[in-house]
Amino acid sequence: TSAGLTNDKIADSLAELVGKPLTKASTAFILTAKNNRDIPAPEAMSNQIAQLTERRIPYTLVDPSFDSDWQEKLADIDVVIIGGG
Repeated sequence: TSAGLTNDKIADSLAELVGKPLTKASTAFILTAKNNRDIPAPEAMSNQIAQLTERRIPYTLVDPSFDSDWQEKLADIDVVIIGGG
């Protein structure tokens, strides 16, 4: 969704697709789509990042524009969220 995991129905549907509770899923939040803006990507995506924290979904921030090891960070990820795109 463009607004993130805004309600339980969306979160439950994602968990069903992943095949496990989201609290047990490895999640990567890719920030690249918000780069080159006036607001730093983590700040611009703070609402969606907060949704993950509130739902106790573990996540890793990944930025292929700056992380030389981005492919390794995504190797064992269950869910990839692309913010701002």
